[in-house]
Amino acid sequence: MHHVHRTARTALGEAVRRGYATINAATRPKAPRVWRMRSSRTPSRRCRLLEAAGEGRNSARWALALALGLRQGKC
Repeated sequence: MHHVHRTARTALGEAVRRGYATINAATRPKAPRVWRMRSSRTPSRRCRLLEAAGEGRNSARWALALALGLRQGKC
């Protein structure tokens, strides 16, 4: 939502600058907060992930992806 608000504010600002609109309605509301995801890079979270993945048949794939920092679909 933050990205949508920023894009709308920029687009409407350009419309005001060009004379297509009289006001930029996207500047009135506050921008939504940006939520940060917790990192999975702490050693304890890595160990828990590898333990859980070790029970399945793709344990080597998970270990490799975690070691190389790969995303889903890249390994």
